[in-house]
Amino acid sequence: MVNFVTDLPDNPRIMDSLRLSTRRLWVNFTTQWRDTPRALLHSVTLLILAAGFILRPEPIWANLFYILMLPLALRTLWHEQAKLRLGMPPGKSGLAAGRDLTVCYWRALSLPVRLAVAIILWFATSLTWDAKIPSSPSLIALWTLNVVCTLVFVLSLADGLRHGRNFRDRLVRTLISAGMINLIITFARLPFLISTFWAYGQLRMTGWAASRHQIIGAIIIGLVVLLALDRLCRRPSPPHMPGAPRVDRGLCMSVCCAGLAFMVMTGSRGPVGSMAIAAPLLAFWVNPRFAVKLAGAALLIATVTVLLAFPTIQHVWQVAMERGDSAVWQSGRHHGKPSANTHG
Repeated sequence: MVNFVTDLPDNPRIMDSLRLSTRRLWVNFTTQWRDTPRALLHSVTLLILAAGFILRPEPIWANLFYILMLPLALRTLWHEQAKLRLGMPPGKSGLAAGRDLTVCYWRALSLPVRLAVAIILWFATSLTWDAKIPSSPSLIALWTLNVVCTLVFVLSLADGLRHGRNFRDRLVRTLISAGMINLIITFARLPFLISTFWAYGQLRMTGWAASRHQIIGAIIIGLVVLLALDRLCRRPSPPHMPGAPRVDRGLCMSVCCAGLAFMVMTGSRGPVGSMAIAAPLLAFWVNPRFAVKLAGAALLIATVTVLLAFPTIQHVWQVAMERGDSAVWQSGRHHGKPSANTHG
């Protein structure tokens, strides 16, 4: 008889090693929290982004944001304003100092970030137009928290792109790697859920976590595919700074193939059509020679596929165009122009 019980819990060396590793992680975290919270915030921002592709249901990901990123962002803001106050004239304090710090921070933001902040604040003010929200303290607290969290996320990401060490390359690698994990989970679930993905005789696949909605998921995965395609087109790879992360070309190729397959299988016509335009433009812009080879390979694959499975492709195309969830698509297909019943 085989005994499957291990002696791991009774091994003092393993337990001591586990305690030592946990203690080191905690010491490193508290040290960065105290001395360099800005660098720690950049790493946590990437962790939260990656978690959005993997963690489900959504409240788990949201709680991770509330526990890790929100307090760290406030700590970073306090740490940076304390350093700025050291360089201010001794006579300035109170409201005058706060006003100067706010103006200094606003001027340091780039124009796209300023526009993003303005849009978020505009959405916040538009909440007062709803008759239910001003009279409900719970709704006011909920939407105020949503506005604060959105601002924290956008400003933390912008700060990383502006001040983070190799943050842009780390961000691309994180999105591509997390997108690949998301696609692996999605396709691993497909054999068990394929019967639930069929609608009106067409496969409408849903993803996992951030890609769980057909349209939004196709858009998110499409952005990851474009990032991976950009890396593939850059031949030879651009020089990196010492210590900068690199994205494996095999991983990028896998993301492109699996991501495009996922987008097609979602049945989302808008994202697929946008990708058909964006991908060739990106490839020809970055590397024309590689784009020509890629276009030739894609044309060859498309030709062989059409020749071998033309009736199936014709049926799928017909079902996609006849799907009744979009008046714009229907009116354009039947009349060639928007009908009087089309709204939006």
